[in-house]
Amino acid sequence: MIRNFLMQISGERQKKLNNTSQINLHSLADKAINSLFITSVFISAIIYLLHIVTHFPFFDGSIHTRYLWLLSSGFKANVDFFCIYPTLGYFLTLPYFKLFPESAFVLLALRLFSAVVVALLGLAYYSHGRRISADWVVALLPFLLISTDRSIGVFFSEYSIDHLAALAAILAMTIIMSEPGFFRLALCSALSLISLFIMPKYHFPLFFGLLGYLWVCYATYRKPSMVISGLCAGAISALAIIFAIFSLNHGSIIDNFKYAYLFNFRFTSVLDEQIGSSPMYSPVIVYVWTFLRHHLLLSFSYAVGIYAWLRYAVSGWRKPDPLIWGGGGILLGCFLATLFDAVYCEQYITPVLLCLALFVPVAYSETVSSQRTIRYARYLFVTIAFAILVARLDRVADEFHLTAYNARGNTATTRTIIGEVTMAPTGINILNEYDDLLALIPKDETVVAAWPFHPLFRRDAAFQIFDDRPSLSGAFQERDPLSRSFAPETFMNALEKSAPALIVPQNLDEFFPPGWDLVVQDFLSRHRHLYEEYATNMYKGYIRKDLLE
Repeated sequence: MIRNFLMQISGERQKKLNNTSQINLHSLADKAINSLFITSVFISAIIYLLHIVTHFPFFDGSIHTRYLWLLSSGFKANVDFFCIYPTLGYFLTLPYFKLFPESAFVLLALRLFSAVVVALLGLAYYSHGRRISADWVVALLPFLLISTDRSIGVFFSEYSIDHLAALAAILAMTIIMSEPGFFRLALCSALSLISLFIMPKYHFPLFFGLLGYLWVCYATYRKPSMVISGLCAGAISALAIIFAIFSLNHGSIIDNFKYAYLFNFRFTSVLDEQIGSSPMYSPVIVYVWTFLRHHLLLSFSYAVGIYAWLRYAVSGWRKPDPLIWGGGGILLGCFLATLFDAVYCEQYITPVLLCLALFVPVAYSETVSSQRTIRYARYLFVTIAFAILVARLDRVADEFHLTAYNARGNTATTRTIIGEVTMAPTGINILNEYDDLLALIPKDETVVAAWPFHPLFRRDAAFQIFDDRPSLSGAFQERDPLSRSFAPETFMNALEKSAPALIVPQNLDEFFPPGWDLVVQDFLSRHRHLYEEYATNMYKGYIRKDLLE
């Protein structure tokens, strides 16, 4: 009997020792994975900062920067220059932009501004992941994989008002997937409206997600007045803030709405007549699918997250759960966005990828998966992601020699869509050339140069600062006075009135209104005596002789 008792005690002690050693092993493994992830965060930050330095001044980023400079110089959108983007995002950036002296290298400061916005986006994913799965690692990893990609990551390194819109939208969507309440509803409503006024790229996910959240608020409290008042309080607060910002900057909300929203809507409606069968204008779902086929870990994490959400939604759809109804609205909005938007650009793919990343933490929630499954999936996910980020760090170093010129990155996705990717000198070298031009050309002078030869911080000789293809001219209403600004005669009159300081004929047929390149050729043939040839590593232009004396 005593012997059996001693054997029982010995067995229990051994069992406890085994359990303790297993717990210690898991604890050590968790610490190792956390350390690996922290290293991944540092690698991601290095990759991002390298993109800031090496990335070529891409077309969209250059246009945003030129609009920002024009507004900072006291010019008014659609009064002194044509602007097809909403101006709220520029007004929000102006106080920061005005801190710096006039130099092309301010573009790097603007990219650092974007870096802060991207870091705040990361914090939003961190908070969202902690709330859903109590795991900050798996919530951040998809965002790190997106923001360090060779095309999407490069887009994140540019100054773009899209990043401000993304921050407001993602914050709103994290609220949509959280517990209902009056103040949360008001904040969600305000953030959604602000995001749409900055740049309407998240309209579908925000609209359907907010509808789901409204239903949850109503089903939880059974007080229609509370739901309506919360929605209205947020909307009125946002509109008051927007109106105040426009008033302080002497901007016109009516003109902004007319040309940044209605004009773009008309342009989209006539786009089909001009583009034919160009692969650049397929539905966004084609580009998202192409991107995900080349990013298997990200694809797998999305698939697992959405599958886990579907399991959770099927089992609890009768409950007013914001994760189910709000998340379902966001998912529906993402799907519709991929069908109705039809332009290949990273800024159209990114909203879908960022919205889908909100579902990844669901797979690591203990309400959906077992603790053991979560642990091993986490180990695997972090280890593979670390290997991917190390490989990306090695590749981004190549951009110190040459960087992509006609795309945001020389990737399989961009090559599939646009064909051959042209390489150019590293971005910081181009900024040095811009700075040399700014030193030669006084601030009150005008230039005639298309991207990427425009020195950014000088006025254009005409009202139109660019006209990509297909041309914007086809979207004007018949009696719109601004439509005359596209006419070659208007451009010729502007040149004759004041000879521009710099003329670069290259690329004018691609990025200026139709016929303007012929106007420039004619002007130069008659006024060639006023100009001296000016050559850089990328182009040959003409600068007025009196500026070289």
